[in-house]
Amino acid sequence: MKAHLIPTDRHYSAGHSWLALAPGGRFADYPLRVGVTDIALANAGEILRIELPPVSDTIRAGAPCARLWMSSHPALTVRSPISGRVTITNPDVVDNPQLIADDPFYKGWLFAILPSPASSGEGLLTPAQYAHKLREG
Repeated sequence: MKAHLIPTDRHYSAGHSWLALAPGGRFADYPLRVGVTDIALANAGEILRIELPPVSDTIRAGAPCARLWMSSHPALTVRSPISGRVTITNPDVVDNPQLIADDPFYKGWLFAILPSPASSGEGLLTPAQYAHKLREG
C-alpha cells in the first residue's frame, strides 16, 4: 500500500479535500487555500481539464466547488471543506491541470476561500483523524 502524504498544517474533509490553516493551526479572517488530496487522485491518470469556481462566488461547506476531468477515471467533483467566498483561483493549475496530481498539497492548490464568519471548520478532520480514517478504510 502506498504511503500518502498528510501535511500537518491543514484540515481534511471526508471527501478528501483539504484546507490550509493559518499559522498556529487556526481558521483565519483572511483567505485560506483549498485543494484535493493525493488519495482522491489515486489511479486517476492524467488530469486533462479543470473547472474552478468563479472569484467572488460564495460556497457552502460540502457543496461542489471544482471538477477535474481525467484520462483514466470518471470526472471528480471536489467539495468545499468550508463555507466562504472564493478570493482567487490558482492560475498555474488552469494552465497545467496535471500540477494538481504532481503536487496536490503545494503547487497544485485549487483556490483560496475567505471563511464565512460562522465557519468553524466543524466536520473537518485533523491530520491525525484523517490518517486514522484512511487506515480504517
